[in-house]
Amino acid sequence: MPQLTKAPSVDVGMLIRRSPHDVFEALADPSITTRFWYTKSTGRMVEDAELTWEWEMYGTSGKVWVKEVQATGASASLGRVMTPRIPPRSSSSSYSV
Repeated sequence: MPQLTKAPSVDVGMLIRRSPHDVFEALADPSITTRFWYTKSTGRMVEDAELTWEWEMYGTSGKVWVKEVQATGASASLGRVMTPRIPPRSSSSSYSV
């Protein structure tokens, strides 16, 4: 079986017809995010937060460490690099965000 030599990464993008503030809140506020992404979160995405996200429909959860959060003027961004740390044969995953 091939061995990973560096952490996997993904770049994604999409057109969202909402204000930058609305998009930022949709990602940072778990009361909104749980409507379309994960089913439970231990808190809001703020700098230096350590969160747990749960996907109840899949029976899995993941740890998230928030490094940096920026919401500025004409753009909204959550700077993130997600690095899976998945133990073999485990139903949970950990991510650095």
